[in-house]
Amino acid sequence: MTTPSVDAGKHRTDVPTWHGLSKGGDVSGPVVYAKYGRKEDFNELAHAGVDLKGTIAIVRYGMLFRGLKIKAAQEAGCIGILMYSDPIDDGYVTSKEGFKEWPYGPARNSNSVQRGSVQFISMYPGDPTTRKFGIVLRPHPPLIAIQPDTRHTKTPPDWSR
Repeated sequence: MTTPSVDAGKHRTDVPTWHGLSKGGDVSGPVVYAKYGRKEDFNELAHAGVDLKGTIAIVRYGMLFRGLKIKAAQEAGCIGILMYSDPIDDGYVTSKEGFKEWPYGPARNSNSVQRGSVQFISMYPGDPTTRKFGIVLRPHPPLIAIQPDTRHTKTPPDWSR
């Protein structure tokens, strides 16, 4: 095993933070916290009387695939979504508990962000950009703006989980 380069950090802005197959854009509107962005999380908000049309949802990574969070937000009427990694989801494998941060140990690096596809993969598997050999059904890409959070964010303690 090779030792990680201490110079790796100088390249942290070389690849912009984005989600593959996402829709970009500038949106503004009321912000609503929607837990993990599951369909039941949006249903719970709607049942509590929260009008989700035209809102920007803030959701935590985890519990289900990114694309399904986007689909649920879109179907709920949101115009955008911001996803973040909540340090509480790291459990006890943290630098505060004595674990070294990646790349030197198993703890999530405090400057890390998630990147990946937000394709509605459970409905339209395959690479939508491959011609002739791609998926048979054309995908329906997300229709709302998506951005992974690029800051180290923590959920305020009074927000329900």
